[in-house]
Amino acid sequence: MEVCGDRLRKLGIKNFTPLEICDVGRKAKDTILHAPNLRLLDNAIRLEAVLSWLREEEVTAPVLVNSWYRDPDYNQVIGGVGTSMHITCGAAD
Repeated sequence: MEVCGDRLRKLGIKNFTPLEICDVGRKAKDTILHAPNLRLLDNAIRLEAVLSWLREEEVTAPVLVNSWYRDPDYNQVIGGVGTSMHITCGAAD
């Protein structure tokens, strides 16, 4: 989370926090969500640009993130598909 936060600050990203990107520790059944590999952070940064634009413009409604990154085990437990872009930090709900 610290590395992610540092990267967001260096890029001037203010609309999203590391916790929104990766809600580490979230639990579903007996499965705990783990942090993503740092290689996935570039995907999160690209998605952040789109979501920030939406959040700033309030195109239809404010953007509230419920779920962004999901590790494969957590994704499976909550019923996500194996090819979910959440696994790559490329999707948010």
